Amino acid sequence: MGDSERLLAQNRALRELAPHQTFVAVPGGNHTFGAADPYEGPTDALDQAFEETAVFLKRIFRQA
Repeated sequence: MGDSERLLAQNRALRELAPHQTFVAVPGGNHTFGAADPYEGPTDALDQAFEETAVFLKRIFRQA
């Protein structure tokens, strides 16, 4: 299940306001990356989000 049009519109607006920021679309992911509350374990989208986050942080901290 994808995100609502309201959340997608907010995302587009943020990306337009800060085009220099990093954005990675996770196919099949929504704002929770398919994870449930209470947490029932990882999803493929959540695993990809964690991996992309790790790549981003490694790149940023190498520059510092």
